[in-house]
Amino acid sequence: MNERILIIHLAGFGDLMIGFPALAALRHAYPEAKIYLLTWKPYAAIAERLKSVDGHFYLENATSPGALLRNLASVWRMRRARVTLAVNLYHLYRPSGVRKLRFLLGLIHPRVTAGRNTDGRGKWLHVKVDESTDEPLHEAERQMRVAAALGGSATPWPSGPWLHMRPGDAEKALAWLTKQDVEPEERLILIHAGSGRATHRWPAESFAQVASKLEELNRVRIVLIGNRSERALAHRIAGKLKRPIVATGELSLPTLFWLMSRARLLLTNDSGPMHLASLLNIPIVAMTGPSNPRRYGPFPLNRPGQVVFHAADCPECHRHDCRGHAALRSLPIDPVLNACLGILRGETLTGIRNVRSRLGVLHVHTLPVVSGSGINTFLTMRGQSRDGFDVELACADGGALIDQVEQAGMRVRKLRHMVWPVHPWHDPLAVLELALLIRRKKYTIVHTHNSKAGFIGRLAARLARAPIVVHTVHGFSFHGNESPFKQTLYRTLERVASGWCDVLIVISQPLIDWALAERIAPASKMVKIYSGIDVERFRAPVDVGQVRASLGLSKDDFVVGEVAKLWPGKGHGILLRAAAMLRGRAPNLKVLLVGDGELRSQLERDVQALHLQERVVFAGFREDVPAITRSLDVAVLPSLFEGMGRAVIEAQAAGCAVIGTRVGGIPDLIRDGDNGLLIEPGSAEALATAIDRLYKNPDYRRQLGDAAARGVDDRFSEETMVRETIAVYQRLLRHRRSDER
Repeated sequence: MNERILIIHLAGFGDLMIGFPALAALRHAYPEAKIYLLTWKPYAAIAERLKSVDGHFYLENATSPGALLRNLASVWRMRRARVTLAVNLYHLYRPSGVRKLRFLLGLIHPRVTAGRNTDGRGKWLHVKVDESTDEPLHEAERQMRVAAALGGSATPWPSGPWLHMRPGDAEKALAWLTKQDVEPEERLILIHAGSGRATHRWPAESFAQVASKLEELNRVRIVLIGNRSERALAHRIAGKLKRPIVATGELSLPTLFWLMSRARLLLTNDSGPMHLASLLNIPIVAMTGPSNPRRYGPFPLNRPGQVVFHAADCPECHRHDCRGHAALRSLPIDPVLNACLGILRGETLTGIRNVRSRLGVLHVHTLPVVSGSGINTFLTMRGQSRDGFDVELACADGGALIDQVEQAGMRVRKLRHMVWPVHPWHDPLAVLELALLIRRKKYTIVHTHNSKAGFIGRLAARLARAPIVVHTVHGFSFHGNESPFKQTLYRTLERVASGWCDVLIVISQPLIDWALAERIAPASKMVKIYSGIDVERFRAPVDVGQVRASLGLSKDDFVVGEVAKLWPGKGHGILLRAAAMLRGRAPNLKVLLVGDGELRSQLERDVQALHLQERVVFAGFREDVPAITRSLDVAVLPSLFEGMGRAVIEAQAAGCAVIGTRVGGIPDLIRDGDNGLLIEPGSAEALATAIDRLYKNPDYRRQLGDAAARGVDDRFSEETMVRETIAVYQRLLRHRRSDER
């Protein structure tokens, strides 16, 4: 059977990459046929290495006399080849493209024509595959359907390799790398920042910021790739990096192919390198604007290590018809950077991330301390950033929370006038400072935390006319430890401020009941979302002996720990007095205080006064709280007031027996005698009795810990907290849009 098949693929470089599987399927269906490929001249170096193709014809996309003569010569050679079957794999999107294709086929004069009948524009083809632009199919699947209609394999993605690598290709690439002083152990990150017109690109400044952060990693080199016309763009990015390699316009396609096979990651907003990396199974982080990534993204879409950011707030349109690509230009930096860092850490990331590119969220927190509310704020921000929100934090300066947020790739706005105590002139200036920030940055959502930041933030958001305001209630300041005057004042301020927000997120049911009893807000305005934790970190096994040794403790010690900031209300003094009472009954008892704060000096004096120097360890602020919690015998939280009791749920997740007080949200977590012990607040005697009970009954202690671990389910996970918070945002956005209509 002397078939002569011409595959017509006059599209972009990325579309040619997508067509490789269809070419392989046709080769499999017609093993004895002579298969030719017609494509654009710049892609000759790749086309000539395709294993599925026997011959090549090229056209030039130019109107110069020389190009026209060369195109006519190519058409004459195709006509002389006496093609029996001409297959067009590209879609027929425009009527002008249909006319050009019919004119070309008329000159070639094949016996049979085949291709895609896009929205009825290919009815004249002999073998046609009906398709609609609205069908939820990837471009590779559409091309494979054409191959299947001609007897090709129905496999959606035939296996490679696709190209013949010629002798010398690898040697040239290695020589080029040696010339660039690339060491063998260095990881290469390829960045392609150009894709035609400037309006079709992610900004060079955004690429530079991400590349600069990645460059801070050890043994990483940034390689900027692209064609010669993109050199100026590459040098703009390289000027902000330490040791970049500018390879734009210097590499042949085979050298680029080999270099990409060695790369650890590709960051791009262009389809050509994206599809080439997909064929090589190289991790990809890509950005797309209005084009649908489920049709034009890397294929298969679910392959691990491929993350595509899509501007979800931009309606789909054809790329060349888009005037401005504003959605692509405004894609935020943080989610892209986090995806790159995740892939480099070995995380299994995949899929399409619909980025709401214009949805900015400002979280407002009083002090940048790593407390229960601080961790809640950080985890919420991190999850929202990964989901595509442009998230920032506004708070006072100087604290570990700032370091955590910035290390996660998110921005911090430091407020000069945000202070902890009530202040007659700092507080009004903080309102003004924050209102100007919200007005200038045009955040869509302002999300406040804590009582102080909640009042100042909600007032500032109202003055700045922020579209949506959300407040998370971590606790109330009008608790029993305050004077009657302050209780009345703080209660009144909370009632007033509740009218300045759209929703109150409350972290426990007792807090909701308290708010309803004090008439802070109606039930319809409140939603319960537990303060989530990274459950798996607290369940990971640890070497208890090693952890304790790092803290100056031994495996034989009976360790009672409290993980909380050293602030009034957390009951540290009560724990110290309880430890003094147990001096004779529990000779190996050690008290571990994890956290830092303003009470440290006072607590150290209390330790001296109670003669507990050999029994109390101040660990200070620690990053390894999960490991420390798993190394405790008993965890305690003798708070005088509490919103939820984050340290309780963390200890329960770690399988540790817990003692807590009957305040705030703690009884919502501890069922007395079942998964922990509850005591009355302020009683050192009750705490000493509970500790002594668990000291003398190790089996009961383990029983409580096991029951506590079983009770920590998805309700308390970080993912659930983030998902439910975003659901609140989305509901408020829908209501606002319906009101605007």
